[in-house]
Amino acid sequence: MTMVAYFGELGVALSDLLLTVDGKGRWPFLPSVGYPSREIRSLDFHVTRLVRKVARITHGGRTSLFLIAGTVRQVDRFLHDVELLKSGKLAPAEHHPRMFPDQLESVLQSAAEHARDRGHFDIGLVGLHGEKTIAIPTLDITVPYFGRVMLLGSGARAFGEWLEVIGADYARKFDHDDETMKAYRISHYMTMQLLSADRMWPSRTLSVGVGGFYEVYLDFKGQLEPDNMTWVRVIAELGTRESDGIRLQALWYHEYQGNNLVVMSALDLRLTVNGPALLPVELLRVDVFCPYGIQKLSPVPPLASELFARVPRAKFQSLTLKEGPLGRNLLTAMDKRNGLIHIERQKDGLKLNWAAERFAELRAAALTSII
Repeated sequence: MTMVAYFGELGVALSDLLLTVDGKGRWPFLPSVGYPSREIRSLDFHVTRLVRKVARITHGGRTSLFLIAGTVRQVDRFLHDVELLKSGKLAPAEHHPRMFPDQLESVLQSAAEHARDRGHFDIGLVGLHGEKTIAIPTLDITVPYFGRVMLLGSGARAFGEWLEVIGADYARKFDHDDETMKAYRISHYMTMQLLSADRMWPSRTLSVGVGGFYEVYLDFKGQLEPDNMTWVRVIAELGTRESDGIRLQALWYHEYQGNNLVVMSALDLRLTVNGPALLPVELLRVDVFCPYGIQKLSPVPPLASELFARVPRAKFQSLTLKEGPLGRNLLTAMDKRNGLIHIERQKDGLKLNWAAERFAELRAAALTSII
């Protein structure tokens, strides 16, 4: 399935990476959880691959990035039809609306009509073309706190129901947020909630074929582009006493190299941090994910050691604290470089140390503010 959400009033989009097909089958490694549990593997569908759900389309001398929902084959055919329609080698069917070749939105709508004629009803897209938002959503809803949200893909309805719950919660707790702060919470808080949801059982995300990892896209001068402000994401367990420190459960770092998303993950950790601690290189895994139509040959992931130097320089850190073995989310926090966990490059891994004063503040906040 596919989950793409565009928060139109805030200029922010989220996308997962999973592509699924019906029937039981072998699941690949997922950066959010690793190899899924037996309960997930027993579902009546399975993941075939992970891709960035984006494509760049050129029209009238201008190239724009679009988030697109559908299977790889469906999207490839859709993009092929777009090129044929632009060149005049394909025309709308008699029962289709009139197409205006000089208008990109009209061309895309016509390509979507051809896709529906083939039974490809999950095809949808959203993107910015200059000052204009072009969208063919699966679902278009208005949600408390977030405003208008356009959802794409077969996971649209399930994600929309989740957003309704989250939106009401955010509206109650953060009723004074301006648009900048709302975009910030989507980029940093919501992505951590989604990663946490992947890792829970029952998983509200993976159980409906959504997840794997999550990308954030922002409106940069009339173009949707991935948020390349590199960050470290951490899920940790809060110790019983303040002196216990925290126990890391998972850590991620990601960056973009050309068209590719590079994710370094360390999962299923039981690493206590209440002073200097080493995250060994052997526990780090690197994966590379390409957009639709580009993954003809699997790219060779860079070695984890090649990313070491850049991880300590990540501009942001996002952290979700959990309440011991119960796994309940206590608090999600964000800080700038090394603001929560100080990271240093070592020859045999990453040296981690916690910012004790900062965690004392988070512990106090967690006692009174469940997010």
